[in-house]
Amino acid sequence: MRKPALLPVALAAVLLWGCNPVDRLVSRRILNPEPNLPFSPMGLGMPAEDVRFRDGEGRLLQGWFITCEKPKGAVFLCKGSDGTVSTFFDAARFLHEAGLQVFLFDYSGCGLSEGPRSLVTLPGQVRAAWACFLERPGLRRDRLGVYGISLGAPLAFQVMAEHPEVAAGVFESLFDSPKALSKVCGPVTSWLARRCLLEGHPRLETWSEAVGDRPVLFVVPALDFLDFPVGMARPGRQLWSPPAVHHPLTLCCPGYRERVAAHFVESFR
Repeated sequence: MRKPALLPVALAAVLLWGCNPVDRLVSRRILNPEPNLPFSPMGLGMPAEDVRFRDGEGRLLQGWFITCEKPKGAVFLCKGSDGTVSTFFDAARFLHEAGLQVFLFDYSGCGLSEGPRSLVTLPGQVRAAWACFLERPGLRRDRLGVYGISLGAPLAFQVMAEHPEVAAGVFESLFDSPKALSKVCGPVTSWLARRCLLEGHPRLETWSEAVGDRPVLFVVPALDFLDFPVGMARPGRQLWSPPAVHHPLTLCCPGYRERVAAHFVESFR
């Protein structure tokens, strides 16, 4: 009697058992955290608050709320997959220098945030972070924006879709997750991700309808390896492609900081 092939049986067992093992596999390939924070805005003398909050599964997450006098608005920043909030501090600093309050946080398993790395629970973590953001004392609640970079772009886009009070958004390297995962972690891991992590989630087009005609800036670096979903571009939305860079280096692109900050400030007027 012929024995069944082990790989299909193992995959079937994983799919029947649940997505946790697959989540761990894919999350370890995608999320590349640092264990600690080398510095903080408070240590640099900036007016900031170290924020701690719990997500829906009880994990304690950590972030920063950077404020300023007479803020022109407030921006909720969803970082990319590499590093920690320290890695993305420069993105927060240029917004702060433009007169904006900024909230950013680390996903579970990154920086000082507790728990394992988990792509499956990221939307829930972002919703908990958004609730914490809205509770900050002195928040300019009448002028709210979202800013997502790489992995954080679809997460921030979902926040804008779910909250009509968000007045403006900037999304750098927004991607269609299955295609991007295939390029980043290979076809096998990508197949598992599509099967257990992404299947059944609303597609970007659905969120796009909810975002509607609110001011949006899509930043698509000319050398980006991620595929921008062209259906997101529609009349009234800005699409900017910085030349000769890919998304980890866009902060170094001339005019990037000024254009992103100006998009928020002008949209809040």
